Amino acid sequence: MLIQKEDLEKFKKLKISNILELSLIAPIKYSDYRLKKYTPFGREALFEIESKNIFKTPKYLKIQALCKNLEKDVEIIFFKYSFYHEKVFRQENLFIYGRLEYNYSKFQIIQPKKINENLVNRIYPNYKTPLRGDVFRRLIEKYIKKEYLLNEGLDESTAENIYTIHFPNSSFLKEYEKNGGFFGKYLESLKFVEIYNYLKKLKSKRVFNPSLMRCQEKSLEPFLKSLPFKLTNDQLKAIDDIKNDLLKKRAAKRMIIGDVGSGKSMVMFATAYLAYPKKSILMAPTTILANQLYEEAKKYLKDFNIALVTSSSKEVDLNGFDFIIGTHALLYRNLPKACVVMVDEQHRFGTNQREKIKKLIQEGKKSPHFFQFSATPIPRTKAMIDSSLIDFSFIKESPFKKDITTKVISREDFRELLVHIKKEIDKNRQVLIVYPLIESNQQSRYK
Repeated sequence: MLIQKEDLEKFKKLKISNILELSLIAPIKYSDYRLKKYTPFGREALFEIESKNIFKTPKYLKIQALCKNLEKDVEIIFFKYSFYHEKVFRQENLFIYGRLEYNYSKFQIIQPKKINENLVNRIYPNYKTPLRGDVFRRLIEKYIKKEYLLNEGLDESTAENIYTIHFPNSSFLKEYEKNGGFFGKYLESLKFVEIYNYLKKLKSKRVFNPSLMRCQEKSLEPFLKSLPFKLTNDQLKAIDDIKNDLLKKRAAKRMIIGDVGSGKSMVMFATAYLAYPKKSILMAPTTILANQLYEEAKKYLKDFNIALVTSSSKEVDLNGFDFIIGTHALLYRNLPKACVVMVDEQHRFGTNQREKIKKLIQEGKKSPHFFQFSATPIPRTKAMIDSSLIDFSFIKESPFKKDITTKVISREDFRELLVHIKKEIDKNRQVLIVYPLIESNQQSRYK
């Protein structure tokens, strides 16, 4: 819901900008000004009284009265009093709020205050509410309504809990007093709204640029039929997300996350296929990886004119190529205008490098569709995903079953390890050895 014009200045004074932030300014105390049939001694409560006699001495003012809700006679005593007290407490029927005590065989209420209504008073923190108390309460009553909270995107349960915090019922007040503050679902709802509001504000900071080029609707079937294997459902879902991105007028910003071996490279090739005849660029972190992607792309995109750009490549005109694969050497070449820019293992590039390749192709505010691939989402990327600053697709399935046996070995087991390696090689399988110990160490049992 939009804040009404006459209230904008009040919201500004409170240093808040929406109803969710207003709802987070919760009461710090409740005074239950409602009649109760039973009131324990030593507790403050509301009493309905009927005044009978009034006595005044220099030291105190005493009113003898009937307490209607307790059905007992009480003495109301003021040790500090003024003409106001004499006038007000001469009234026959009124509500007072104070502490019930039993002294000298008499029920007494010491120094109570007159209450106009039978209600629950909410006390809000002064340091958060520079507005006058009655002005702030009117603001709460005007904007903290269930329908408005639901319109802000909260679910039914959370909206109900937040509403109850500001407009408490008997069961809430009983539990609040018992727990000495907010508890259970009410505390959780306040924390949820705090996080939800933060993420909502972050999401609004996302900048959408118009796309440099829009792709035409294109069937993926010919590409899929040309493959000697089937893609997993997660791969197809990621490709479908990218296909929808390519048809939009705004430039995509999407992260595709998948474990090593989940088939992210096939998603890259499918993206280049969907963008064709417009150009695609793919940047990889190492020459080895760029070469691998280049060889794979030639295998699965047979009709494409594909270029490989590394630091050792000769300077050539890249305008004649459909798909350009390279290392960071791409950042120092004259790149053609491309529909799609992809970055593999994006966490291994700096932010400036990832932005630079986009800017080399950017035209004014128009940007290429930008897709990042990673098996290792860094904290910054995770934060951007959580904040909806980028879209993401998650490839969980693996195209093959991983049969992994883990075993801890020491020096004595080395001969057994070598026998196992020889057996694997004899079966025409590959062996990868990752060995971090590069110097001999007297303290270690490893070679």
